[in-house]
Amino acid sequence: MSLRKTQVSAVRSCLIESTTGSSASRALFDLLKSHNSRISLRWLGEKAGLKSKGHLSEFFREIRAVSGPTAIALAEAFGLEGLELQYFVLLCALQSEDDIQKRKKIADSLATIAKTFLIQVSPEKVILGTNTFEFMVFCAFGLSVGEASVEGLCRDFGEMKQPAVEAALAKLLDAGLVSATESGGFQLINAEVILKSENAPSDEKSAHLPEETKQAIGFVKDALIDANESVQEWYPQRLDAYFQSTIVSVNREFYRQKISTLRNEISKWQSALETTEADTLVRVNLQIYPIVPTRKK
Repeated sequence: MSLRKTQVSAVRSCLIESTTGSSASRALFDLLKSHNSRISLRWLGEKAGLKSKGHLSEFFREIRAVSGPTAIALAEAFGLEGLELQYFVLLCALQSEDDIQKRKKIADSLATIAKTFLIQVSPEKVILGTNTFEFMVFCAFGLSVGEASVEGLCRDFGEMKQPAVEAALAKLLDAGLVSATESGGFQLINAEVILKSENAPSDEKSAHLPEETKQAIGFVKDALIDANESVQEWYPQRLDAYFQSTIVSVNREFYRQKISTLRNEISKWQSALETTEADTLVRVNLQIYPIVPTRKK
């Protein structure tokens, strides 16, 4: 069970209202237990790879702190990812740190992440139109912790894009994804969006698919179009980009097992990249699929 996938707002409330890793752990444990009453400290300790149940119990009671690796393992046991995982680990670090300057640095990082938590996570995802650039502008709010301005976005996308940036911001305003600030900038107020793509399948073969799946397929098609246009520029720049395509002979059953593992690893990798100190946007594409039927033995 992953708390982050079931109750994002509740998880963030648990974290923001906690002052230590121990208090956050108690709150998250209670939240997790409310979904499954059979969950115990022993289960949590085993899932986090802790050998001693007493260690976890003492941490919960704030008798002892935990190391960085243990904090990460415990966060993953709770099902935390991305910024929620980072916030939890920082709370644990703050609990064990005595140096005043280091504590201040940790507290500043916590305050920055907490600011992003205040962005609404709507139970109803907003469906954005067919303009892919609007979605890029939406994503660019992550470069400034949920805030942006026309000037800043034009620096990101180029001055020639100002009309497109202004049009995209107007659409985001109309969609209720951002709001105007008193300083003339914009604030992200809803972090959940579905991009409606013109490339979503509409043929008879795809009629049975849920609408969200069709839009996801369309989004991947849009991404592949962008990759096709970008590969010549970025392929040689190995420090900033990585392109690879190969064909591998596999055992279908073993391959399926590895695909499942890869999904989890890619998710962790993307979560590890997510940061409040972001200074650029990157597109991550990955396609792995069979190209011939499985041979019958």
